[in-house]
Amino acid sequence: MHRPLAIFLGLFCLGLLQSCGMIPKLHELPATDIMYIHNNPKAGDYAIYEIDNGRVRKRYEVVDVNSGKIVIRYGVIYETTPSHWFYRKLNTQGKVLSAWMIENGQRFDTPVAKPGQINSLERFTQIKPVFDKPVITRAGSFKINQACNYIYRLDMGLASSNSTHFDMLSDQVPFRLVRGEIIATAETGGFIKTLEFISAAGDAALTKSYSNLYRQLNPNSTVQHIRNELIEYGNSNRN
Repeated sequence: MHRPLAIFLGLFCLGLLQSCGMIPKLHELPATDIMYIHNNPKAGDYAIYEIDNGRVRKRYEVVDVNSGKIVIRYGVIYETTPSHWFYRKLNTQGKVLSAWMIENGQRFDTPVAKPGQINSLERFTQIKPVFDKPVITRAGSFKINQACNYIYRLDMGLASSNSTHFDMLSDQVPFRLVRGEIIATAETGGFIKTLEFISAAGDAALTKSYSNLYRQLNPNSTVQHIRNELIEYGNSNRN
């Protein structure tokens, strides 16, 4: 199984530098400023995603809903449950209002990213493509109501990576995301061209090879194509 070079390089260097005390710990890094949230969320709503053909699984859950504010948590699944949880308080539009993480029973507050900072979703664009066919995953078959493009940037000097995301969303599932197509690279030069191309692709998104498209637009980049896909969803309070 291949490993996405840019992301693994960034994560490896991140862990190495953290162990040396050269960069902030996880809870000190800015939290993503936007997250997907479905309409009428209820405590217990959850979705599980498989990333890079099963190399990673992540679980998202709604913890609490009160006065238009939604608390969610998510984490990478090791064996059966995440080793630590990342918490976010959102408004109904998905704007992150506050963030924290829980590790070994202890709470650590986290700043929320501002435009231009790492973890800010840059050039976040919502589009309404026409999909002729539903997207089929292990969790079922879903009609795509909307799609979003954005650039995700991790830059810490010695460790850096960038990725262009094309997310396919459905109102049928918690957290809305059905499938995400990700192009990761260590170079930034061609991201805008790629993002604009994918935005214009519309219903071609189901059949195009993003890695080949990226190589055509950016022949000098090292590129990896990663898929993030829904594999399970429901409400844990009703199971």
